Amino acid sequence: MKGVAPMLVSQLLRSCLRRWYLVLLGLLATAGLTWFAFTSTAASYQIQATAVLLPGATTVPEQGNGFLYLGGLTPALEVLVRSVNSDTVAEQILGDDFDNDDSLAGYTVARDLEASGPIMLVTATGASENEAREILDEVIAVIPERLAALQADVEVPDGSQMTSLTLSVDDRVEVLTTDRTRLLLGVAAGGVVVTVIGTGLIDGLILSARRRRSQKEKLPRYKRRTAEEREEQTETTADAPARVPETVQTEQARLSESRPGT
Repeated sequence: MKGVAPMLVSQLLRSCLRRWYLVLLGLLATAGLTWFAFTSTAASYQIQATAVLLPGATTVPEQGNGFLYLGGLTPALEVLVRSVNSDTVAEQILGDDFDNDDSLAGYTVARDLEASGPIMLVTATGASENEAREILDEVIAVIPERLAALQADVEVPDGSQMTSLTLSVDDRVEVLTTDRTRLLLGVAAGGVVVTVIGTGLIDGLILSARRRRSQKEKLPRYKRRTAEEREEQTETTADAPARVPETVQTEQARLSESRPGT
């Protein structure tokens, strides 16, 4: 079994050398498919921002530091994150792109796992840099609106209402090419594999046909008669009357003469 794989590889290489024109056609087709995949797959753009949830003014001692009282705000942050990620808010921000499966526009709001406080990580994506920035700005603007609406629903006093503060916004928009790169590599690798294996199969069929033709030409003449000739010979033999050997006829005549009364 250890020598099977190297032997197959060696046979494929010899086949590719013999049928180099097939390999060339396969590689050209692979290049065309790869270019088509590259032009038909758009790159997406991503930008991020962070925001923190702050406690109400009455919950912080006078002249106290609000950042020292962030520990109990994590449950409220989870509620706010769910509200901002809801379909109602997403449709309000994305508009027609909300129901479009082919659209690259989108956003996510989640708790920043790298931080210990109630900090949100906002990620916006789009088909262009401007679209990603516009979505991010709208999400940042809707966060305090949803926070105020949630607190108003449970009638939180004005002095105890929490607020949000934007901490950072990325200066540059990141180009996401991972999906496109993965697709291009898959198309290119698949094309090369199909080209090599296909060339090996076609080469094997051609060699097998040549081998059968060569063996047929080397057979003796009587073995190369066609099936029709063999059938004709069989029919002629079957229709011919049965012949009695001459020695049998002679023996029968001698016995008849030796019988008495003949």
